[in-house]
Amino acid sequence: MENNNEILEERKSNSAMIKLMLAIFLALGSVVYIMYRGASNRAYKEKWQDYDECGLG
Repeated sequence: MENNNEILEERKSNSAMIKLMLAIFLALGSVVYIMYRGASNRAYKEKWQDYDECGLG
């Protein structure tokens, strides 16, 4: 009986660790995506800035 309890505790611990790692991975992925989109938008605006200034935009 003790062996089963130990196995259940180990599975709960592993499950909690996997959930934590997944949450951290998703949070980091979101931050990286937001930073990428910001850099991409900034580069796009800089590219077309000259055309906006001369009235073609």
